[in-house]
Parts: sequence; structure tokens; C-alpha cells
Amino acid sequence: MIGFMNPWIYMYDADIVWDKPDEELLLKFSIPFNSRELEEEGKITINPEYGYEFSHTLETQIRGQLKNGLAMIDFFMNRVTTDIDYPVMEMTI
Repeated sequence: MIGFMNPWIYMYDADIVWDKPDEELLLKFSIPFNSRELEEEGKITINPEYGYEFSHTLETQIRGQLKNGLAMIDFFMNRVTTDIDYPVMEMTI
């Protein structure tokens, strides 16, 4: 079983998304997201409590697994709503 997050979580400033939900969201980061590279470039600071985060395209995530024998036999999307009412989608394959 694997899980995926909606890519919008990586495209915007997380502090604004979670701490200031009434502010207009402006694109800040490109996809695929690599927090280690962004930290090395001085664009973000990583809290060691949370660690590095990376995003991948669905092609990158699933293609290699399919080529190595993964059989995708079912698919569903779980919709979760947070306490600040932003829909967070998690896909489990």
C-alpha cells in the first residue's frame, strides 16, 4: 500500500496555507518539490523535527513499481477535511 498527497501542499508556502487560511495563495514552488535543494539554496529552512519532504510525479511513483511487477487491482480516493476546512486528498493504491 502506498499513499500520495495532493501536490498543492508543495506548491504554496505551508505557513500561509495552515496559519493564515484567509490570505490569497500565490504559487511559490515548482513541482517536483525537493526541500533539501531549497534549503541548500537558502530559500527555506527545514525544522529537524519534520525532516525533508519530496514530491514526485505519479509517473515516477507508479511506473517503476508497475514495471517491477506491481499489479494495480483497485483504487480509491479518501477525502479528509482539516480543522481549517481545506480539503486534503490522499490517494491509496
